[in-house]
Amino acid sequence: MSGGRRYPFIGFAFIFAVTFSLTANGSDAVYPVRSVLAAYSTYGTIPVPVLTEEEMAVLQAGEPVVKTAVESGEGGVSKFGVVGLRVIDSPRLLVWLTAMGVASEPDVRLTRAMLTEPTIGTYVRYQHVNLPWPLRDRHWVIHCEKDTDIAHASDGRFWEHRWQLVEDGEALLPAAINDGRISGLTAKQMSKSVYLPANQGAWSAASVGHDKTLVIASFDGSLGGMFPDAMVRRFAKIHLREGLNLIAELSRRAHLEYADSRVIYDGFGRPISREDVQRAASATLTAGRRQRPMMAEQGTESL
Repeated sequence: MSGGRRYPFIGFAFIFAVTFSLTANGSDAVYPVRSVLAAYSTYGTIPVPVLTEEEMAVLQAGEPVVKTAVESGEGGVSKFGVVGLRVIDSPRLLVWLTAMGVASEPDVRLTRAMLTEPTIGTYVRYQHVNLPWPLRDRHWVIHCEKDTDIAHASDGRFWEHRWQLVEDGEALLPAAINDGRISGLTAKQMSKSVYLPANQGAWSAASVGHDKTLVIASFDGSLGGMFPDAMVRRFAKIHLREGLNLIAELSRRAHLEYADSRVIYDGFGRPISREDVQRAASATLTAGRRQRPMMAEQGTESL
């Protein structure tokens, strides 16, 4: 179960919304981004920062906005929190699948292993990343779960996935190596790796129709060691920006790869059927075909 896949959004929290389309209780009302963020503050757990007018313009242009949320350096450990947002041209279901690991890219630096089988979207996962010399490798164990209370309270408007570092996670590793749950790493490699002091976050999704999703991502953690604060901040922002962009790119093929993927659970903790995924993808393609002639006409008028 070793990794060879790229997940730059690991440890980040995701909220999806854009011109939020409320479908619960039969309503088709559409809300601007600011209203979506205000609605999320009622149900969700992630502190979303206030955006400037310039940042809102960048966001609505389809570019990522990444901000530092928390900074500290107590006890020689640099902690950081970052929040990022980006509008993605894919339906919530496909973006959700992508963020959960479907349709990813190879990355030889990263090893992943499931330490427990998912139950209603709850599981324990091990992750290890190779860092260039002279840096020591990092690894961690996280407990992941779907916050089904938020999904029910919001009538399904928001799906939320969150994780928390397992503080004594290293104690789980010898047995996982012995029984084959972790492969591709030796016990010596793992013993020389630094266990992250902190790694937590949550990501949520709000449906916006078939083809637009606003992604908001946040992460709070520590690299361990004596990393300068400026380096930690820069790493976190670059990492999050890459993750948002990669989700936007890979979500277009999530429906193809889900056919051979393990089952993914939605925000209610229900397994997502492959039929629902194919329907979401088909609806997006159909909408795209209908919009292309209209876009051409609009382009002519603007000249």
